[in-house]
Amino acid sequence: MNKKQLKETRAKLEKTKNILMKKETRSVKEQRAIEELDEQIFTIDKELEQRKLETRKVENNNMEKHLEQIKALEGFIRTKEVRDMTTSNGGALIPTSISEEIVEKLDETAPLFGRVAKLTPVSGNLEILKEKEIGVAGFFGEGDDLDIDDFEFEKVKLEQRRAGTVVKLTQKLVNDSGIDIVGYANNLLVRRLAKTLDRAMVLGTVAKEEFEGLVNAPIECEVAPLGGEKIDDYMNCLNEMHPTLQEQAVWVVSREEFKKLSLMKDKVGNFYLTRDVIDGKPQYRLFGCEVLVSDDMAEVEGVQSYLVNVQEAFGGIIKKDMELKHINADTKNALRGSVTMILDVFADVKIKNEQAIRTLKVA
Repeated sequence: MNKKQLKETRAKLEKTKNILMKKETRSVKEQRAIEELDEQIFTIDKELEQRKLETRKVENNNMEKHLEQIKALEGFIRTKEVRDMTTSNGGALIPTSISEEIVEKLDETAPLFGRVAKLTPVSGNLEILKEKEIGVAGFFGEGDDLDIDDFEFEKVKLEQRRAGTVVKLTQKLVNDSGIDIVGYANNLLVRRLAKTLDRAMVLGTVAKEEFEGLVNAPIECEVAPLGGEKIDDYMNCLNEMHPTLQEQAVWVVSREEFKKLSLMKDKVGNFYLTRDVIDGKPQYRLFGCEVLVSDDMAEVEGVQSYLVNVQEAFGGIIKKDMELKHINADTKNALRGSVTMILDVFADVKIKNEQAIRTLKVA
């Protein structure tokens, strides 16, 4: 499990333990369960601490090189000097450590794109296999020949689609030595890119040179509403997904739909939507699956929600090398007294397993 999954598991164990601890009288079985939960929590804490130490060690080893790369990038932004940086087409390739930091921030700020398992080719396109039909097995007597039944696959081609963003910085800001110009530019670029990439995860179409978003899910992924209570539609949609795919599945809903779900209660008065706090951030769940609010869902017609296991449903790539272009010698920038920074990222995401997507239609 990765760091996030370990923390989520720990939060669940802690919650279960607290419920048992609130009981004034506990059975021997319940007391034993508390002790087992303590042991599991201790093991997770130990693993997290170990990873923290390993991360710190790696960071210390790479800090000097990273600082040199930041200094080189800062020099490029401030003076267009490309010392110690690989150049291409009038721009400069962002150093590896900084590009990895940008990708990591993208994963944190783009909740859907961040869940995609991404390959990192240096150049060219990639083809991944998509299972079309698994075939059949059978029982055979001793000495009988087994039927030869080949697996059927389709190829999904992942191309390097350009996603870019532009930032205009005033010359005064660039010349101010007291400002972390690299960090400022990175954060601004990442926020813009994250919003664009997550939008493509929902609304993207291949015809527009974008990702193959959730709106492209085939008709066999659709789940018809039951015509009764809205909450029953969500439970029915969850049941339509295979249990092995439910564990990491998330609900993708619009802000308006989230508001409606957040007010729904059962007959006892308990809210269906549960709220946990992980790493200081609130996390909402419905029937055990995390709920992600996407403003882009407001543009999807006829759909209440998507239930999707992103890791299983999508395949993706993101090119290691990111190119930063520095433009300040053109007429517009000269008249404005500004500097334009262009960040190019090449990535692609396509659907590879329709079984991991369920589209809950509007009643």
